[in-house]
Amino acid sequence: MARQLIMKAKKLSPEKLQKLLARERRFFIQRKLNGIRAFWDGTSLVSGSGKMTFDVSCAHIVDAIRKLGMNLKFDGEIYKHGVPLQKISGDVRQQQFTKDYLEFHIFDFQSNLRFSDRISILRSVSSELKAQLKLVQTITFDEHIPLTQETVDAYYEMFLNEGYEGLMLRLDKPYCFGRKEGFMYKLKPEKEMDLILVGFNPATTEMHRDTFGSLRLRHPEYGWEVSCSGLDEETRRYIWLNRDTLIGTYVEIKYEELSEEGIPLRLKFSRLRFDK
Repeated sequence: MARQLIMKAKKLSPEKLQKLLARERRFFIQRKLNGIRAFWDGTSLVSGSGKMTFDVSCAHIVDAIRKLGMNLKFDGEIYKHGVPLQKISGDVRQQQFTKDYLEFHIFDFQSNLRFSDRISILRSVSSELKAQLKLVQTITFDEHIPLTQETVDAYYEMFLNEGYEGLMLRLDKPYCFGRKEGFMYKLKPEKEMDLILVGFNPATTEMHRDTFGSLRLRHPEYGWEVSCSGLDEETRRYIWLNRDTLIGTYVEIKYEELSEEGIPLRLKFSRLRFDK
């Protein structure tokens, strides 16, 4: 299958927000979901990377989209509020059974129209969406209701308290295929996960040739492994000197987000967990 492209988000820093507030006049805020990014390509529900289709596990969603009879390439997430991403990821990737609890939360569609026009079209068809199709709420800010840093902070805290992953900020721009043009921004906290230390990867630099390159960590339930670095020299030396007794110890990592397979991306070492 050819790789498909979706619009991707940049991180929203306080400095970037101030520049946007000074430059732009129209903003849109949405809840950030912790699901599997997917889009409707006209015939199938495709993963954000374009590597997978979810026509079996999400057959009920595919059927509902087809029955709409609309020529819109919806962009959204396969999601169920309150269900962990690891479970959603595992369920959508299996290709044997339909998982009826899954929903497709639509926040955009691919078009050269400005976002204000796209969201107006989505709102106009929202009454026709079946139970398994949800339209993500969009809050508009303009010269009549200006956006401020305090407003962003308040919505961000509210979304986190509601159990969402964070906040999305959109500009009134066309859909930008596959490029981080700065038309969409994300604000979310760094996340934590506890994994089991199972080994060490050899050093690839002269600096660490007497110890190790990175930690090999395994998920206690799902069994996948990742490599983790980012240790200070004192911690690195301690782990290496006590490596035989530390195998099997839990390690807390921090990471930004999960892959489609539910594996943490851009992770770094946080601490050893001797309390587990």
